[in-house]
Amino acid sequence: MEIKEAQELLSALPAREQLEALIDYGKQLKEFSETEKKEENKVPGCVSTAYLTVEVKENKVYFSGYSDALTIKGYLAILINGFNGMNVKEFLSTAESIVKEFITKTKLQASLTPSRANTLGNIIEIMIKKVRQQVWN
Repeated sequence: MEIKEAQELLSALPAREQLEALIDYGKQLKEFSETEKKEENKVPGCVSTAYLTVEVKENKVYFSGYSDALTIKGYLAILINGFNGMNVKEFLSTAESIVKEFITKTKLQASLTPSRANTLGNIIEIMIKKVRQQVWN
């Protein structure tokens, strides 16, 4: 699933159905290892508990994540499925603008609490930070 596909689907739905679709996306999130649920993988600024890991293999990014909140799980699933396998350089140069467009076009922020809405920004910041750490170390 591409982020643009999710963006188009969510943009066409009323607010309540958007949240239901977001929860459905969250059900697509793959299992997250219990051993990865540690402080260094926590997404800061998230009211619920959310974790994110990244692996860079053959110059491509691969994320995994978990949240105990259904809507945040949906965000994670959309971003992880959309970015996994992307070239590192492409990810670092486009990820932020892709997410900004997603937020703007879907208008999801209007139907979420401010803390939940801010979490999407926190998730992409952490994704970028973790990729940079892996590439530059």
